[in-house]
Amino acid sequence: MRILTLAELRARLHRVMREVFHVKETDVSAETREEHVDEFEEPFLDLDGIAELLDLSPARIGQLVEEGVLPKNANGTYPRAGCASAYIHYLKKVENSAAAVADAAESKLRARLKK
Repeated sequence: MRILTLAELRARLHRVMREVFHVKETDVSAETREEHVDEFEEPFLDLDGIAELLDLSPARIGQLVEEGVLPKNANGTYPRAGCASAYIHYLKKVENSAAAVADAAESKLRARLKK
């Protein structure tokens, strides 16, 4: 499995948010958000649908469910908004972890260079 860069994580996070909420990044008015609430015609998706929405493989969706990241209903469907929200939080957590590791590595390198 390839490790994503911070830029790739941010891009994926923004893409998922745009696709789920059907809103451009620059379009954040309250009226626009309210207009798009009705676009959630399918509140639950099957495995292929949620994999397509999140741009992940069905196998990766299964892993995220097992890890407790994504919710899954007993009937095998996935709540669209719940999965999108959970995946966004997951990406933010991964991004913050990666940033912390990068900061620690930079500090360690700076300490070595000062010796």
